[in-house]
Amino acid sequence: MILDGLIPLHGSMQTQSISRYKFEYAHGRGRFDVFFFTDEVPYKLLIGARGGNFAINLNVDSVTFEISTYIDKFNQLCEFLGLEFKEGNPFSTSAFFSDLNSNIPNAASLHNVPTPSDIAQYIDNVLEADKVHFVGWLDNNIQGNQVSEQNLDKTRRLLGGDIYTICRRQNISSRWSPHERDSVAITTPC
Repeated sequence: MILDGLIPLHGSMQTQSISRYKFEYAHGRGRFDVFFFTDEVPYKLLIGARGGNFAINLNVDSVTFEISTYIDKFNQLCEFLGLEFKEGNPFSTSAFFSDLNSNIPNAASLHNVPTPSDIAQYIDNVLEADKVHFVGWLDNNIQGNQVSEQNLDKTRRLLGGDIYTICRRQNISSRWSPHERDSVAITTPC
């Protein structure tokens, strides 16, 4: 299925140099945070169920904006939406994604750039999951250490592919705190 609703949003994001975007989506009784990541190829769509303790991860073709409508969490999605099997009233992921497509915003706003803590609540198996507030960079070359694969994975997932690539190449670790008051603006590591 092609999510052509992402095309104008993507154009607006490019104009504003935004590589990660968040918007809200409602389907029936379900409320979702939807994240569109363009800092990796293929692009990614993360659909987090608010209060549902699950998320749907999709690859988005960076040229055609095509996705697969198959999701491995179909039963969780149906349960979250309060759907029960009824003849004559079928639910399909194609219908779900078609409705999502028609509710994608046309234009991006800098106010909807997600923070790492926005993203962290919807991803699994992240290093030190309680520490999701970015506090800076650590140059491992100074102490003669090596950035860990787990830290690089967390950096990629919470900050994006571009920053991950720099950190891997320059042996830099991202630093995190459990306290929002400690967070600082995200900069490019150098």
